[in-house]
Amino acid sequence: MRKTRASRSCCDRLSRPADEKRSLSGRLVDTHQDEKKEINDFTGENPLVPCRPELGMINMLYAIAKGATMEGKLGNGKADLRIKASTRNGLFAFSLRLTV
Repeated sequence: MRKTRASRSCCDRLSRPADEKRSLSGRLVDTHQDEKKEINDFTGENPLVPCRPELGMINMLYAIAKGATMEGKLGNGKADLRIKASTRNGLFAFSLRLTV
């Protein structure tokens, strides 16, 4: 087995002073639909029987469409993230904020 010297590790590149806040942003550009490897899903509720909502709801998984965005800040042991997305079939659109 040949040994190689690795460049800086991922953790080294992400290390920052504890009080430094870092901004991040991203856009979903590939859903991997063709490879059947989608993991960007949204769980939405649908009526079990469309014309009879009193019979209850069922949870269904829907694939997130290309163009979904995430942005926010990380630092000081906290996260403040905003996600905007819609499902590929257009049934759901949502925006959420995660603060921890």
